[in-house]
Amino acid sequence: MGTQTRRRIGILQALQIDRLVYYESFDDVRNAIDREKRIKGWLRIKKMQLIVSVNPTWNDLSGDGTSGIFTSRTNP
Repeated sequence: MGTQTRRRIGILQALQIDRLVYYESFDDVRNAIDREKRIKGWLRIKKMQLIVSVNPTWNDLSGDGTSGIFTSRTNP
């Protein structure tokens, strides 16, 4: 297991994050960074509404090998 993988697993465990519930794909990393900055500025309720709009049952989407926004065990 590489350092990056161990670091990512450690962060996810520390934050009690166990599933991917939302992600977006971008062709240009600059667009992805801009979108991430916009979403980070939103209130929690607006972020939850975004997730529910595409994943109403909060299914774990991590099986497809992508990365994105994760949620902690405290969410529905």
